[in-house]
Amino acid sequence: MTGESDHVEIHEKDNPFLFSGTKISDGFGTMVVTSVGMNTAWGEMMSSIRRELDEQTPLQPRLDKLASSIGKLGLAIALIVLVVLLVRYFTGNTVGDDGKKEFNGSKTNMDKVMDSVVRIVSAAVTIVVVAIPEGLPLAVTLTLAYSMKRMMADQANGQETLSM
Repeated sequence: MTGESDHVEIHEKDNPFLFSGTKISDGFGTMVVTSVGMNTAWGEMMSSIRRELDEQTPLQPRLDKLASSIGKLGLAIALIVLVVLLVRYFTGNTVGDDGKKEFNGSKTNMDKVMDSVVRIVSAAVTIVVVAIPEGLPLAVTLTLAYSMKRMMADQANGQETLSM
């Protein structure tokens, strides 16, 4: 259990225990397995580590709040882009590759209208898809920068601490 590679003498009365992964280098004996899996010393240690990972640090709720705000902002921007592009299209303010208006009232083919609307909606969805996953790394970077700035203001610089 200690992780040391030194040979350890096992005696019936003084030290009768073997742990998982033990290698026998010399001798003979019999063994009784008393526990396996999470009931072993190693399993108990791993379960205590796992329990500690479930606890939130003070930074995590702030990161969650910031990531949520970035996601909402991305969604709002996508909705604004969707509305603006649809208004521009249906008011005839967009031109196609040939230089003519894309939408010309009832003269426009319904298939072309549907293709344009699908293109506009896919542009708005692209904004949402890009903004939300990229929001978390941005949130982490901003929060760490803010925390570092506060630590510098409090003169908690690691270099100064080490030099004292």
